Amino acid sequence: MKKVLVLAMVLGLASLSNAAFQLSVVPGTPGASTIAISSTTDIVPAGGDEMYWALMIEGGTGTLSGGVAVPSGIGFDLQLNGDISSSGLSGNGIWGTLFTTGGPIPAGVLFNNINLTGAVVGTVINLREIKADFSDFEPGNIASFTIVPEPVTMSLLALGGLCLRRRK
Repeated sequence: MKKVLVLAMVLGLASLSNAAFQLSVVPGTPGASTIAISSTTDIVPAGGDEMYWALMIEGGTGTLSGGVAVPSGIGFDLQLNGDISSSGLSGNGIWGTLFTTGGPIPAGVLFNNINLTGAVVGTVINLREIKADFSDFEPGNIASFTIVPEPVTMSLLALGGLCLRRRK
């Protein structure tokens, strides 16, 4: 399986106020990478003191597992709750919670070491907000990325195409 590189694109903020989430990926062995969820600004969950999120594979193949919440601080708590099926919702992914008890959650890395295995080029991974009553997901994505071939592979394909064209 070819090594893959993930291109992260922040698409929107859903119903979160003052939050700019980012998904970053560290390529690992072929077919495996690690994902981190971070925020560039302080987070204030809209409509309350907690926010539930899901990181889901919604196009393509692969498995998300593991992960570590950064240590909690004064006034906030972060939890990684496990497989999305344990939330009562269906899907291929994991979910977690952001709690605040008297102030915003500071900017920085929120969750890291989330394992992504078995993903292929074209797989789409979305960060979505879960409704407070766990009945469904909020509309839209908080952030999203698509797995693309690594730059060296793309360069070799382009060079091969040029060589074929030159021979004709």
